[in-house]
Amino acid sequence: MTDAPVTTDPNWIFLKIYLGEAVDRMDWMIAEVARLTARRDDLRKWFFLRYIDEDGIHVRLRVLPADEASADKIRADLIDSTADRLSRIHAQPPGDYAPMVSLPGFEEQIEQVTAAHNDVRVVEAAYEPEYDKFGGAAGMPIAETLFFRSSEIAARLIELDTDGALSRKSLIPRLMHETFEAFRPGTDPATFWREYSYYWLGARTPAAEDWRDRFAEKAADLAADGISPLAPHGTAQGKFDALVSDWRTALDAAAADYAALGGQAGINAEVLAFTFAHLMNNRLGIASLEEAYMAALVEQAAEPGKEAA
Repeated sequence: MTDAPVTTDPNWIFLKIYLGEAVDRMDWMIAEVARLTARRDDLRKWFFLRYIDEDGIHVRLRVLPADEASADKIRADLIDSTADRLSRIHAQPPGDYAPMVSLPGFEEQIEQVTAAHNDVRVVEAAYEPEYDKFGGAAGMPIAETLFFRSSEIAARLIELDTDGALSRKSLIPRLMHETFEAFRPGTDPATFWREYSYYWLGARTPAAEDWRDRFAEKAADLAADGISPLAPHGTAQGKFDALVSDWRTALDAAAADYAALGGQAGINAEVLAFTFAHLMNNRLGIASLEEAYMAALVEQAAEPGKEAA
């Protein structure tokens, strides 16, 4: 952390919404949170993340009131509203999202966590921005605006996926691709996504190489079937294009705002591209192994001679 103030704005409200054993209803809770925030006209920004800490699996919700004078009322309203949703969460049908790849024993590990932390509750916490990643006090508001847009887009995609209108799996590689294109790190895209994939595999280990071989086989199968990981397929092209356009618009605005800061924020384009891509994937509920797989697909599309759109 830097010597910047504790937060870019002291009025941010931070709630941890613990789901207990109802982790398979997280998409439902996120959709509810998005509706709660979207219908308020007294917020400047909001964003969410999926998270696990020593107290269990939860949704982290942060909101910024438009007016400091309304902060206490907003805080009380959101605590009451999210507590009400938690009281009804077990009555909701479980989400049907299933990862394309998962580690052996992954579901058992989740069950162990939820068994140890099975109480649902809302906890208020202090928001501590990650200044070192996002350009210090000058860059943090830019990141928070992109967090806001990312959360809006993720919530829309989760709802479309839940309704069967558009699979998040079909869109994630393109969202990752657009993130790189907006921030344009100095490295070439294939190398960037290769290293990204290795990062989420834990390092260049024999086990990681085995997974990478499997990813390459799957990418080859998709190519043989004429499927690009960066292009829509099926009947949802309009929805696909709209979400991609909104994401790229938000990314370009953030990249331009960071560029306007010049060297004063100590910005690293590679760190920004990596982190913003990962945070969108987090919001969409992608586990680390699946994220490594998605990165491998984007890497394959970026290889010389391969179609990248």
